[in-house]
Amino acid sequence: MNTAYYEDSKMLNAIFPGNNAIESAQRSIPTYSVFGIDTHTAINQEDQQFLDELIDHLMRAPLTGRAEKSLIFPLNRIISSRNNSTAPLVNVFVTPNEIRRLTHLCIESFKAQPMLLRLNPAPRLHIFGDLHGQLRDLRTQINEIGLPIDQSDSLQYLFLGDYVDRGVQSVETFVLLAALKCRYPRAVYMLRGNHEDHNTAITYGFYDEIMSKYANTVNPSNKGKGERIWLHFVSIFNWMPVAALIGEKILAMHGGLSPHLTNLQQINQIPRPTLTPSYGLMCDLLWSDPEPLSDPTASWAMSSRGISFTFDERTVISFCHRHHIELIVRAHQINTEMLQHGHKWFGQNGRLVTLFSAPNYLNMGNAGGVLVVEPSTTTANAYRVRVH
Repeated sequence: MNTAYYEDSKMLNAIFPGNNAIESAQRSIPTYSVFGIDTHTAINQEDQQFLDELIDHLMRAPLTGRAEKSLIFPLNRIISSRNNSTAPLVNVFVTPNEIRRLTHLCIESFKAQPMLLRLNPAPRLHIFGDLHGQLRDLRTQINEIGLPIDQSDSLQYLFLGDYVDRGVQSVETFVLLAALKCRYPRAVYMLRGNHEDHNTAITYGFYDEIMSKYANTVNPSNKGKGERIWLHFVSIFNWMPVAALIGEKILAMHGGLSPHLTNLQQINQIPRPTLTPSYGLMCDLLWSDPEPLSDPTASWAMSSRGISFTFDERTVISFCHRHHIELIVRAHQINTEMLQHGHKWFGQNGRLVTLFSAPNYLNMGNAGGVLVVEPSTTTANAYRVRVH
C-alpha cells in the first residue's frame, strides 16, 4: 500500500482546492455521472483484517475510572439516553500508522459514493445526529443496536455529521465510524457535518486534540507529526458526501435546505475534494437551520450564525411537495426543547425533524436521540418513522 501520497506537501493536493492535482482529480472522479451511483468493490482480505482489528480495539477498550453504565434502548422508536454525570473516557489510542492506512481506505470508499447517497433502507435504519467526540456514548448505542456483522440486509446506520470537536475523543470517534464505514459500506453511511472542515475543526477543538495526542515536541523525530495527522483527517473530510435520499421519500443532511437547491441532482454536481465554502448550496446543506421567521412574507433569512440561512415551515412544505419528499431529517442543533428526547419536530406539519445524538452534551443533561426508520406495513415503497 502506498501511503506516501498522503504525506507532507503531496497530501496538500488532496486537501486544498485550486491545485492542478485537485482539478485533475475532479475530472477523473465521476461524482455526478449517474444519479446515486455507488461503485464500491470488495476490499481485500488484508484490509478486512486490519479494519476488524481496529473496530474490535475501539469497541472493547476499557473505560478509565468507573464502569460504564448500561443503557437499554427500544429499537422501534427514537432512542433516548441521559447521563447527568461526566462520562468516563475510553482508554484507547489510535496509532499514526493506523490513521494513515485508514485514510487511504476511507478516501477510496468515499470516492466510490456520490455526494447524494441513495439508500434503500433495511428493515431497521438508524439515523444519528451530532456526536461530537463522545466515544463512550457512541459505543453504548452501537452495542445496544448491534454491529452490522452479517446484518447488512437487516440493519443499517446513517450518521449525519459532526463527529468531531468539543468532545475530547473526536479522533477515536471518527476513526471508529470510518472503520465501520469502510468495512461495511452497504450498512454504514456517513455524511459530512459543518465541523468536518478544516476551518471549523481548527477552531473548536479537533485540531488541538490531535496536537495534544500526536505532536510530541520532546522527540525531534516526531516534529510535524501532529500536523500530518491533522491533514490526514482533513483529506478524508473533503471527500465526504453531504446528503442522502432514503427510499425516495426521506431526505437527510446535516444542516438544512438551500435557496440554491432546485433539483436534487445539483447535489451530485458538487465537485470533490473540497473545503466547505462560505456560501452556496454545499454551505447551506451543512449550515442552514429551520426557524420561524419574523417576516410573514419571507421564506428565507440570514442566519444568526453569521453563515448560511434560516428557512420557515412554508419553505419545508413547498420543498417536500416539489420533490415528493415525505420527511427531512437533519442534525446541527440542540436547544432546551430537545433536552428530554434528543429530537424536535419543526412546525405543525411533521415534515422535518432535528436529531441530536450526544447525551449530556457539554454537561447540559440532555438525552441523545436516534431516529429509527422501518418499512411501512401498508405500502411497499413507503417508509414511516416511529417516534415516541
